[in-house]
Amino acid sequence: MPMNIVDVKPIPFPLHGDVLDKGRSVRIAILAEGFVSNADSQQFRKVAREVTNYLIARRPYCDYLDRFAVVAIDCKSKTSAQVLRQGTRRPYDNMTPFDATFQFPGMRTGTLIPRGMSCNADAVRAVAAAAYPNISFSAHLVIVNSTEDGGEALPGEAIACLTMEDAGATFFHELGHALADLMDEYEYFNSESATPYSGDEVPFVNVSTQVSSSTMKWWDFLSPVDIPSTEADSGSCSRNHDAKDSDYEAFGVVGAFEGAFHYSCGIYRPSFDCRMRNDVPFCPVCANAIRRKLVGSRFLAAWSFWPQKTKPPKSQETVKTDGLWTHVLDISGLYGRQAPKDGMLLLYEATTGTIALLENLYVKGLLKHRNLPNPGPLFALTGTMQAFVDSGWMTLTAFSVGDQPFVTGTRFDSGQRTFIKVIPQNSFAGGAFQNVSSDIDSDGPWTHVVAFELSGTTHLLSYNYLNGRVALDEMTDNMGVPLANRLASYDWVLGWNHVVVLDRGGQPLIAMLNTVQRVAQILEPQRPDAAGSVLNTIWLSDPNFLPAFITHCAGISFQGQPLLITCAMPGVVAIHSVRAPGRPLLDFNERRALGFAGLTLLGTGAPAIGAIEEHLWFYGAASADFRFLELA
Repeated sequence: MPMNIVDVKPIPFPLHGDVLDKGRSVRIAILAEGFVSNADSQQFRKVAREVTNYLIARRPYCDYLDRFAVVAIDCKSKTSAQVLRQGTRRPYDNMTPFDATFQFPGMRTGTLIPRGMSCNADAVRAVAAAAYPNISFSAHLVIVNSTEDGGEALPGEAIACLTMEDAGATFFHELGHALADLMDEYEYFNSESATPYSGDEVPFVNVSTQVSSSTMKWWDFLSPVDIPSTEADSGSCSRNHDAKDSDYEAFGVVGAFEGAFHYSCGIYRPSFDCRMRNDVPFCPVCANAIRRKLVGSRFLAAWSFWPQKTKPPKSQETVKTDGLWTHVLDISGLYGRQAPKDGMLLLYEATTGTIALLENLYVKGLLKHRNLPNPGPLFALTGTMQAFVDSGWMTLTAFSVGDQPFVTGTRFDSGQRTFIKVIPQNSFAGGAFQNVSSDIDSDGPWTHVVAFELSGTTHLLSYNYLNGRVALDEMTDNMGVPLANRLASYDWVLGWNHVVVLDRGGQPLIAMLNTVQRVAQILEPQRPDAAGSVLNTIWLSDPNFLPAFITHCAGISFQGQPLLITCAMPGVVAIHSVRAPGRPLLDFNERRALGFAGLTLLGTGAPAIGAIEEHLWFYGAASADFRFLELA
């Protein structure tokens, strides 16, 4: 039995952040076991600081310093734990707060790990609660006053117990167990022979018996590798399987590598190596599981799909089209003082040059659209006006100069750039598309063009992900015609095949995604600096940070919070929030199956995701309709 809690006399001291801060999603308590004298207490505090410093210097924790807090709780013991030895039971009882001991023969059934430790989970929680009565800790670490090498997380208890020997590195691994419920990925048995796993599927996110890419737990992180990704045994089970290709061993590659959960065969891990297997960084799957704990439940508490199973009127289910659109843009926010009451979407079909405006889309969260006569010869849309403009636009970008909205389209084959004035039907002018100017951009062609405001004026950022060329234009008004003043144009970095504008409290940010390497970066656009640069990178993710198979993305704002929305094959939506204020980076929030595959016909420069009021909209070219997803 552990010591009486009255004799433990817990004394807390903060190490990182404030555990009383409600904005901290994760709270970690570090507690002392087997420290007796004042000198012992100083040693405990020193080790606790070293553990904390190790944690906050490494990913993913260093990216989320404002989302977790660490506190040490000094606890009195009646005897020192220095007498503990691997493979033997502790030689005392009722002398320390948590009864820490190494594993010993007969202690438990199953695998005996001599360096493994256990402690009294109820006593750990009780002492932490005595120090902070109204705080629920996400994870607990018990540091044992021993220089023997040992440590273990208690299954399902969010508690790790370890010695002072290399405590920071050990806790980094054990916290994966205690915080994110990750499982060991190494093979560990006393027998020299390899051991196959023959049981049922296990409940941990980083180990699985499944080797089908469609049913695997981490299917949306898979790299383009063979599944399974290790060489098969020629006969009986063997240890430490080789990767099928040496490239598969690179950090960030995700596949299905045999050997995990203390077994050599029959069960798989996501990457060839990971912190849950060796002294290396966390693999993408494990890092994502930890990130989700650090981010916590933010604002996406409830989701609902439209149509719902209750079968509301058809006008509330979908906005149906009779044709396929290659580009769909939300232009509701471009009208300034003339802003329409309801949502407005601009639609474009690249092969014919048909352009349409869908008005009056939302009223108090419900779809509403008007039937207008002669909607056009090609498409029978409700609540639209249509016209024919140039065909072949690869990019379609909406922006405003003053209160007047415009659309610019660019052709990739010729570099031609066209500006269209958009006048809605419910405006005083009665509704029209007016071609106001066209030119050849000699610095083009472009795969992406995005608009944002800098220093009170509209700017267009153009980018070609095939050659890395980038340009910045300042837009001004010349008697109703937008003029593009080229501020900079230069060769930059290629390969970022998605470019999205995010609004962080009036400050524009650019999110760029490389969906091949599954890397994201956040940049601040700026007018040219002394070196002529217009982009300043302020955050770059690790490889394989993003879900696999992303086809479309968009930046929206929900309740003042900037969000990056991605959609990946086969129709899986992921939502990332952008930290504000503070260091901008992407927090993973939620992932849901949308229910239909495919968005627009074009994946590059063809937005097909947006938001109107509290709903996300998605356009599906295959079914030629819009789907709506409610945020809450």
